[in-house]
Amino acid sequence: MYLSEPHLRRKLKALTGMPPQDYLLHFRLYKARLSLLQTEDSVTSIAFDCGFNDPAYFSRAFSKVYGASPLKYRIENRK
Repeated sequence: MYLSEPHLRRKLKALTGMPPQDYLLHFRLYKARLSLLQTEDSVTSIAFDCGFNDPAYFSRAFSKVYGASPLKYRIENRK
């Protein structure tokens, strides 16, 4: 990309309004949300597939962003 790390951080923040680590977290949680609704995989399996090493952290982060635990979100939104 021919950008220094600080320049890349500034560009990403300007484009998304988030620092890179927050953007990546939201992207991984979005991917997990789609997997929860489209597959029958376990929450733990989805957490690992989306790059989370700790299923408990995944559940806390998911709950913070989407307002419900991953399992509860799956039940309420799958119809």
